[in-house]
Amino acid sequence: MDARPVDPRDTAWENRTPTYRVYFWDGGASDEWELSEVDAPEVIAWADRRAAETNQTYVVFVATRNQSGPGLIRLCGWEEIPTFELPGEGGRPHHAVSRPLR
Repeated sequence: MDARPVDPRDTAWENRTPTYRVYFWDGGASDEWELSEVDAPEVIAWADRRAAETNQTYVVFVATRNQSGPGLIRLCGWEEIPTFELPGEGGRPHHAVSRPLR
């Protein structure tokens, strides 16, 4: 973890009501959900429960948009089969975990 102090005045905007995307994986197929009017801890708790019931892993994203169009920012979890390469073993960064941790 890299933790450092920041100046809270260095941002131009914030979204206080984000939309989340949760992708569940079973090794080949995915099941995608969009959640709104909810806070991040509730999204993660919901995803943990559903993943435990279905024996799937999941990844949670914050849905956003920029000048290039819609996009996703990973919040937690990881895809069972990475769709793009990142530094680390198996394309995963060292801190990424498949959820649930059971």
